Parts: sequence; C-alpha cells; structure tokens
Amino acid sequence: QNRTATLGVKHFVACGYGGEILWEHDSVPPYYWLIYRGKYMPNREGVSYPQVLTSNTSNYLFVVEVHSAPREVPFVRRWVGEDWVYVFGREGLVKKLSLEKDSWPKRNVFISSAGNYTILGFEQPQEDGSPAYGRVLIFNGSEVIFDKTFPYDPNCLCYVIPGWGRINEEGYATFGLYTGTGIYNGTLIYEKG
Repeated sequence: QNRTATLGVKHFVACGYGGEILWEHDSVPPYYWLIYRGKYMPNREGVSYPQVLTSNTSNYLFVVEVHSAPREVPFVRRWVGEDWVYVFGREGLVKKLSLEKDSWPKRNVFISSAGNYTILGFEQPQEDGSPAYGRVLIFNGSEVIFDKTFPYDPNCLCYVIPGWGRINEEGYATFGLYTGTGIYNGTLIYEKG
C-alpha cells in the first residue's frame, strides 16, 4: 500500500558578501515508516528525521547527517542509507566522508570546532542496546589527521563514547571515553576517572 507524506528537508545555502549564492546543499530526506501488527493490534506509523549537526572553522563548514530510527523498531535503520560527513569550503563541497551504514542508529554524536581543527565522535550500539564501538575523527582543515575506533569493553558497563568532545585552536582534543577522558595532541592518552 502506497502512502504519501510531505516531509521537511534542511536546506543549506552559502552566500558571498554581495548576496550571491555560492553553493547549496539539501540534507538527506527523512523516511516514513509503518509497523503492521495484524488485524488485532493497532498499526504504528511515523516519520524518522535525520540528526543534522553542524560546526565550522574559519575556512570550512562541517555538516554531519546521521539517520535515526523509531524507538519501537530501531532495526528499520538497516534499510536506510549511509551516514555522512560533508565538508564545505567557499566554492562548495570539498569532501564527503562515509560514517558507514549500520543496522542500528548511531548515538551520542558530537562535533566541535576551534581554529582550523574539528572533532567528531559517535557511538555505535549493538542490537541489545549495549555499545559495539565508538569512533572519533579529528580534522585539520578538511583533512582527517586522527581516525580511531574504540571497541566495547565487556568489563565496563559504560558508554564507549558518552557524547562530548572539544578541541582548541592548536588541535588539542579531549573527549569522553569509557569511564574517563581521551586526550589527543599527536598521541592518544587515556585518563581514567
């Protein structure tokens, strides 16, 4: 059975100082979902909008688009496309980086910029809701200078990435990691507690 729905999409427009349009970008569209439960239980339906996060340095705009899923059936995420990071410069798209396609929606996503540096992180859950892994990327301009996946620690009932990170203008990054803090300034250090 076909359904028709009107859905909103985030539309980014970059303009020059004179008002001329430099480039435009539409975020990934949301998707409509329907759970058919048979003739004795009510059906459920809704719309899942992507999570769209932005951050900018002096030269680049970062747009992170992460697909969501309904709480009732998070596994429908597997039929939706990849999650993406778009890096835009003055002339438009500079880089499009895949955050991969997973069966369950990413959580605890964060992005932050300072100076010419940007930090991006997220946690990927398993089907039972426990963490599978966390991932942190650090950019200098539009180039990735650090990309690390942190596996789930079965001895720790904690988030791998709890959802925060910050970076200063020299590229010194701190972010939540397990039950402590990850620190990166050319070398990764973990401080527990």
